[in-house]
Amino acid sequence: MSILSRLFRVNTTTLKVKEAIGFNPVNVGLIEGNGVTYGLSYQDNGNGSSRVKLLISPLYQSKTYECDTCVNVANEFKGQLSPTLIENSAEVDKVGVIFPTEETNKERKCIKGLTFNTYEIKHSTNVPLVEYVGKVKLYKNIDINNLANEDNSYSSFHNSPNEVK
Repeated sequence: MSILSRLFRVNTTTLKVKEAIGFNPVNVGLIEGNGVTYGLSYQDNGNGSSRVKLLISPLYQSKTYECDTCVNVANEFKGQLSPTLIENSAEVDKVGVIFPTEETNKERKCIKGLTFNTYEIKHSTNVPLVEYVGKVKLYKNIDINNLANEDNSYSSFHNSPNEVK
């Protein structure tokens, strides 16, 4: 844990980064930062879900790197993942990824909520250093038996604070 993390009591985890080989860039949604491109790729687990990997492609190198996010997602929800660039600088970037939280409702998978995971990427002339900063729940549907979830693969944001009554 770094000195700043201890000072501000932020728990971070350094993730393993390796060169990405064999991914199809056509199937990757990319976001571009200051000289670095980010995206997501998926490694099929063979059980209807995939392991999500963060792709990092610095323009100053001819390599693309991947980092395991330690998150599995059902294959039918892969299209729901959304990366975004939070901070962008020459030395450090922060990337956020919105992940669905899954649950089974009447023998079907549904999205019960969303989490926003944050990753800090420190650039170097060699392999980038990626730290998992943490996650925040964006929304949680507490009652999976709610009629709004019946025959629906997505949870309804029923009774949300912004709903007009």
